[in-house]
Amino acid sequence: MRILPKSAREIKEQFFRKQEWTLHTILVFTKHDNSQLNVHTFDHWSTDTKQDAQFTASSFDAVFEMLDPKPK
Repeated sequence: MRILPKSAREIKEQFFRKQEWTLHTILVFTKHDNSQLNVHTFDHWSTDTKQDAQFTASSFDAVFEMLDPKPK
């Protein structure tokens, strides 16, 4: 990760407001019978700058639909 000198002095709200997009990343850890740990990463991008409960819920729903086998 590279830290930009100017942005390091800005508060978080000012830095992310400039981007005009929202990123939500979900990590899913699964374990097989042989104790091997698998990590899957799902990124969800949106042009809506607010990351509210609706956006988070739709991101989780999309990930759960892609998983095989489905979580209980």
